[in-house]
Amino acid sequence: MNFFMLFGLLLLIVPIVATIVAWKSARKAKFWLAITAFIAIGLAVALNFYLVPLVQSMFAHSDAGDLPASEIIAGVNQWKLGNRIRLIVELTGFVFSIIALHVWSVENAPINERAG
Repeated sequence: MNFFMLFGLLLLIVPIVATIVAWKSARKAKFWLAITAFIAIGLAVALNFYLVPLVQSMFAHSDAGDLPASEIIAGVNQWKLGNRIRLIVELTGFVFSIIALHVWSVENAPINERAG
């Protein structure tokens, strides 16, 4: 299993498992956990059904030489834009997971340790 398959799978499974495991004890954090899980699912779908096939196609056409260079460049630029969007969404999901951890820890802290 290559690097991207392994870590792509982890980026999908960890938020879903965290959401399921913490669901009963996470009251206010449920919202953030669910958003993080939905982002992970959306990213997996976008990667597997759009970005990966697009970049594989561009490599295949580049090797075969069966498309004009301008079309290959346009496809690669489309992939680069999609990948940048993916990274921004992924970072947003990471921030939401940190918010979920913070909210969950605050709501489960003993009353005398809660701030404000």
